[in-house]
Amino acid sequence: HVIPPPQIETALKTLVSEAVILEDIIDLLSKRVRQPRLSILSEEFLREVSEVEFPNLRVEIVRKLLNDEIRVRLRRNIVRYQSFKERLEKTIRAYHNRAIGSAKVMEELIKIARELRESVKAGEELGLTEEELAFYDALSKGEKFISSDEELKQLVKKLVETIKKNLSIDWTEHESVKSKVRASVKRLLRRYGFSPTKHPETVNLIMRQAEVLYKDWPILGFEFVGGYTFDTGGGIYNLNF
Repeated sequence: HVIPPPQIETALKTLVSEAVILEDIIDLLSKRVRQPRLSILSEEFLREVSEVEFPNLRVEIVRKLLNDEIRVRLRRNIVRYQSFKERLEKTIRAYHNRAIGSAKVMEELIKIARELRESVKAGEELGLTEEELAFYDALSKGEKFISSDEELKQLVKKLVETIKKNLSIDWTEHESVKSKVRASVKRLLRRYGFSPTKHPETVNLIMRQAEVLYKDWPILGFEFVGGYTFDTGGGIYNLNF
């Protein structure tokens, strides 16, 4: 429709403003996709985001990137990253309900990003692969039945090997295959002095983790997130790389 003359200048300013916002987003995210995943949690990147002019846009950028990062990592490790998902949701809910302002929410989001980065590093320092780490965390969460950390790592490596040995395509859709995997997991745990009967929740967590990691076997459950949607207030933009 035709814009009345008095509104032309305002409309042009809005368009220019949104173009600048979009340019900032594209610049930040194009840097992000050219670098390793963890770069979005780096101090340099967090500092760059903090310098974005519009407070609501700063919050939206960090929220979106954190949400995607956590979502991808949850597909690899339920135990380690579930708490981060819950904290992020709680923080954003408080912001939307106006319980906290943009400055406070940015402070909380950056804190979550830093702690997520440290959690990832702590996992890497154990010397385990990502899939091994997922089962290490699952076993560490339950009853402490192995005193030596090295012995626990050995068990984890055998556990991954045992589970994979019993997998087949579309295995999560066949109860017979799932039962076979569960039985093999129980046998292995018993050899290390663990009682699956007394602690079925640990076996359930291991199976849940296996279904997340190996759902599309032989492809691991690792996902690349390449799209972003931002609402600047004046329009919704979809960015795909």
